[in-house]
Amino acid sequence: MISRCKKSSLNLEMISNFLQRYCKNILSIIVTFGLLILIFGCSKEDSKNQVEVINIPQRNDRVKVQEISSKITSIQLETSSDSYLGRIDEVKIINDHLFILDDLKKISIFDLDGKFKSRLAPIGDGPGELGVIYSICEDRDSGKIYVSTGYRLLEFSSEFKFIKETKFSGGLYYLFFDENQLHTITDDFLREVDKKFQTETFILKIDENLEIVDSISFRKVVLDSKIISGYRYKNWISRDKTGLYFYKPVLTPDLLVRDTLYEKIGNNFFPILKFNFNHNVSIDNNGVKSLNIYNIIKSNEHIIIEFQDELRRVAYINLNNGLSKNMPGGFSFSGNDDIVIRPLDLENELFYFIHYDKYSDSQTQEMNPVVNIVKLK
Repeated sequence: MISRCKKSSLNLEMISNFLQRYCKNILSIIVTFGLLILIFGCSKEDSKNQVEVINIPQRNDRVKVQEISSKITSIQLETSSDSYLGRIDEVKIINDHLFILDDLKKISIFDLDGKFKSRLAPIGDGPGELGVIYSICEDRDSGKIYVSTGYRLLEFSSEFKFIKETKFSGGLYYLFFDENQLHTITDDFLREVDKKFQTETFILKIDENLEIVDSISFRKVVLDSKIISGYRYKNWISRDKTGLYFYKPVLTPDLLVRDTLYEKIGNNFFPILKFNFNHNVSIDNNGVKSLNIYNIIKSNEHIIIEFQDELRRVAYINLNNGLSKNMPGGFSFSGNDDIVIRPLDLENELFYFIHYDKYSDSQTQEMNPVVNIVKLK
């Protein structure tokens, strides 16, 4: 369904033979050759600008996670005084371990059977310590691990040992690797411009010395007043077998709907998919927008969209057969109708969700949750 630029089967030798055979003089060769370059160049640019539109159905569906998955693996995380978790913000699989980020400023490491192994680093503001955690990612080639906490970027070895850190002038809100280089997404918040307030989003390239070597301006949002708004779950980057895709929400009160998924090609981002929610956007007296899109996640064959109109919702789209669902709350699983599946390994169609439903002592201690790993069909 997604448009792709097809490579031309013609090469320069074929073009040259054609010109020599049919063109009568040097001028016509130059003109014809120029026209061919223009045609091929325009065709390539046109293919980049083709944006497929997908309609989100206007209904309330109920879908069990089991209906869209070929396998669900449930991992009960060990509960102990050392391993106790707060509310989980993100799960990663790194070096065959589960890395669990929670709201208690911890990164906890479990094996794939759920047994607790260690904390990645202690809590604090000193070298190698963790404060407010924004993001974590792995260099698959070296096995090194990178964590952004506050204004600092920390590097750890593949054996989970602290190596070094660098302090930046702003928060590094999302980390990812592309073309064997570390990148981060950051915002320059509320810069005053012509009596308005501008927030600009940048994608920064980071080298092996943890220094910025390049930056790309992605978007500017201008508001009449100083407002900052965000969402707890940042699933901004999707990498599958076809490429790297980017969606970052804007949750401040403006009437423009950011409903487009972008593909990274080289150093540029091109719109690739647009989603039609059939919704007239308005802002109420409290400054609340009537439609907010939080995450757009793409795997090889599926799209998951987390959004809110009058209700919190999850949209599911199968890119192979065109099946689409719109679920208030989310998917259903074991009597819970508010399940949101989040990316784990999109190249292999792996997602996860957290299930909080067990207690070791009904009076006192809540057990650590179950991490459910879902392989989509």
